[in-house]
Amino acid sequence: MTTDIFAPDACRFFRLFAIRSTAPYCAVLFFWVFFILSGPFAQAQELPPQWRPLVARLAAEGLDQRIVSALFVESSVAYDPEPMARKMEELYAIRFGTKLTRNVQTHLVRLGYLDDDIDGKVGPKTRNAVRLFELVRGMEITGRVNEALLAVLSQETRPMPPGTTLPEEEDRDIVYRTVLTPERLAEARAFYNAHRGTLAEVHRRYGVPPEIAVGIVTVETRCGLYLGEKSAFATLASMAASRDLDILGALIAREQPSAEARRWLLNRMREKADWAQKELVAMFQYAGLNRLDPQHMPGSVYGAIGVCQFMPSNALEFGVDGDGDGVVDLFATEDALMSLGNFLSQHGWKRGGNSIQAQRKALYRYNYSKVYVNTVLAVAERLRGAGTDK
Repeated sequence: MTTDIFAPDACRFFRLFAIRSTAPYCAVLFFWVFFILSGPFAQAQELPPQWRPLVARLAAEGLDQRIVSALFVESSVAYDPEPMARKMEELYAIRFGTKLTRNVQTHLVRLGYLDDDIDGKVGPKTRNAVRLFELVRGMEITGRVNEALLAVLSQETRPMPPGTTLPEEEDRDIVYRTVLTPERLAEARAFYNAHRGTLAEVHRRYGVPPEIAVGIVTVETRCGLYLGEKSAFATLASMAASRDLDILGALIAREQPSAEARRWLLNRMREKADWAQKELVAMFQYAGLNRLDPQHMPGSVYGAIGVCQFMPSNALEFGVDGDGDGVVDLFATEDALMSLGNFLSQHGWKRGGNSIQAQRKALYRYNYSKVYVNTVLAVAERLRGAGTDK
């Protein structure tokens, strides 16, 4: 590590990591910083070049550059362009559509499943047309556009049979069916039974019924059984460091975006990088306040952490010490359940008398997805209908 990245005042790091500069927090943070700087970092080590611009930006936000650099060196975290590339693929498809979807739509129009509505975007009409085709062909009905579907469509010569219709299905019935399998529902019931006391306290304190809380963690992490395969620190750092179009080579080669679309991609990428950097700073703050290791927290594909899958900024704002040990650890079930109850309570969940519309509105604040909300409510309904000791 070169000497020019060492900042002279580690107290700046303390002030950022500990919102309250009380003696216990300072003592813990001092021990953590002493451990980092007295270990392998006593020897000069080089900060990998891909992290240098990010570390400089973090230092400009007030973090101690020496300590942040040491975290990157010690963790040996490798830069991974995949999270940002995946996010930009998603955003580009929503904004501009994709060639894959246009090709699928072209065949659906040719076969009579879709009106002449070829825009490259997977909207309700396209999903329903795909589902009709899957129904006629005896395939699993998913409504998803992918290369496998295109391969089948491209070989099909038979037009849609006259009078073909989909079974009646209301919007609320569109769910993640993989979550509603007997195995997943058994996991939900076992979790419910194992944490009755905590769930009752969440209900008492925040008004969130046990089956709703279990529905959320069932969808999010299989009740804590799946917390993510990658480090949230590495994911957020990689996204924060991704600020140039060169990581989108596959997308650009495939879609050949216009100059206007390229400018849009670059602007959106940098917005997302700024967002990830703020979440990375929040992760450092959250870890420092709660005596946790920021480098080894598993996370979602975009850096959400814990049984309840909070982004670090939400962990700071809405995290609750549910087990009374003085630490908000979202990987501890009691803390996670209390925290999600607090989040919903502060986002519109009312005690008693909540209309289904109000419930859905609060759940949308947790994850703005109709299918997500439908699935949480479906799990809750199954738990209410089947009891919890079965």
